[in-house]
Amino acid sequence: MLLRASLAGLLIAFAGTAAAAERAPSRPNPCAAHGAGFAPVPGTDTCVRVSGRVRGEVDAGSKRSIGGGRSGASLNAEARAALDARTDTEAGPLRTVVRVRARRGEPSR
Repeated sequence: MLLRASLAGLLIAFAGTAAAAERAPSRPNPCAAHGAGFAPVPGTDTCVRVSGRVRGEVDAGSKRSIGGGRSGASLNAEARAALDARTDTEAGPLRTVVRVRARRGEPSR
């Protein structure tokens, strides 16, 4: 539970930084060379991109359609989040990637 709260806080913080960087078009984006979606972290030379997706399924029906003798509904969910940070160093580019995946239930695929 603590891991989920920490991850959510981290994603919100970096998403806020990315949104603020996109609202300030007065100067060129130093992170444009890294690709679409990268935003600078204030006070550093690091560029960050936060991405993710959420998917949900509901299977509802009779015992025959769901199988296994169960009746009613089956709820399944999957969430993925990724953090990609890049910094140019004296030794060359440094890239850090963190990917997290959580699943509830058993998705059909």
